[in-house]
Amino acid sequence: MQNAGIKGIGREYIRFVVPSVIAMMISSVYIIIDGVFVGQGIGETALAAVNIVFPFIFLTMALTLLIAIGGANVYSFYKGSGDMAKANNVFCQCVALLIALGLLLGIPSFVFRRELGLLLGANSDILPYVTAFLAWAAPLQLLQSLTLGVSVFIRNDDAPGLVMAGTIAGSLVNVVLEYIFIMRLHKGIEYTVIANNIAMLVQGLIFAARFVFRKGQLTLALPRFRGFDLKRIFANGVSTFLMELSQSTVAYSFNLALIHSHGTQGVASYAIVTYICAIVYSVMIGVSQGAQPLMSRSHGGGDEKTVYRVYKMGVRTNIAASTAFLILCLILGKGMAALFQSGNSGLTDSAAHMLRLFTPGYIMIGLTLMNILYFQTTERDRYSTVVALLRCVGFVQVLLLILVPLVGGNGIYPAFIGGEACNAVLSFVFVRRAVRRSIPAGEIA
Repeated sequence: MQNAGIKGIGREYIRFVVPSVIAMMISSVYIIIDGVFVGQGIGETALAAVNIVFPFIFLTMALTLLIAIGGANVYSFYKGSGDMAKANNVFCQCVALLIALGLLLGIPSFVFRRELGLLLGANSDILPYVTAFLAWAAPLQLLQSLTLGVSVFIRNDDAPGLVMAGTIAGSLVNVVLEYIFIMRLHKGIEYTVIANNIAMLVQGLIFAARFVFRKGQLTLALPRFRGFDLKRIFANGVSTFLMELSQSTVAYSFNLALIHSHGTQGVASYAIVTYICAIVYSVMIGVSQGAQPLMSRSHGGGDEKTVYRVYKMGVRTNIAASTAFLILCLILGKGMAALFQSGNSGLTDSAAHMLRLFTPGYIMIGLTLMNILYFQTTERDRYSTVVALLRCVGFVQVLLLILVPLVGGNGIYPAFIGGEACNAVLSFVFVRRAVRRSIPAGEIA
């Protein structure tokens, strides 16, 4: 890729990013359908319960991506420099870490599910639904950690199409099972988790076939744990962890603000917004996941100009996607919100209003995601960690503490948009500084 032309980079970008975006889009669609089934089939209290549990689910994903993205960047660096033995050992070390993570999260979340529900902010109405959900979430922690983590490596093993196929298959299985369990058999909220478990197992089996039939360069073996590799994995992945954890901390902060200012309906409205905004967030995650192998491999080969070109393509894609989504929500926001409940016009109006005020912030998030990816793939870990930490417990939370006491629950909207704008501007300034240091001024296109 060192001497690839601009057209060649564009073709590679499309080959990796398009399947990644499609896979994430399908995944977001099944998340939305999940919300529609819960809202229509069980009720708004169950919908609020799912949103209460979301921060814990985001924590699982954050820790998984800490290992997977950090490991995949190190894997691609070794692969780009031609050392496949070290690259494969990084993969094996990460698989062992992912298994340990799933067990460490799953067992306590089952044993202490009531205490966890209270910690997440559930009130007396919501708590029974939360504990029922968490009772079946334990195996999901292990399945999700392994499946999501391994999919990142498969994409870096030049198989983005397989990741797309596995994700689509798992999503379709989940939708069918939830329709049967919730809409036809009228089962409770725990059956949404049972469907998730089965779907994740199907997805994992599809990925496992690649190793059984030895289709790629990745092979499963007993890992040789190397302190140097582990340090690079965690140093490189910590920003992804913090960025994903920020989804959890922001949701947790907003849930607390809303449950005190607007009660259960306020949390249910925010749950609807979270489901709908999963569409654009999944697209932007798909863009960054698709761009990551190209950027990491180019950095490993010493081609910093290609790293920057792919970064710029990702920024443009994310801005275009988030702007189109904002326009869609302004036009169709009320109709989208109405899908998630039955007969409660007040909930629809509240969710539609909230949706229109939240979506501008996602333009800023798209830029921040690509800025952090640039730091990760060029191994500027301090920059990526600082930006991700500020998004996790920084500008948004500070503005919440200032604005909510002043203007009540409505303060969450300017806090969200203002905080994300600060993150985007600061990270962009860091990227420009890093680019000037790595690429001669006359060669920055």
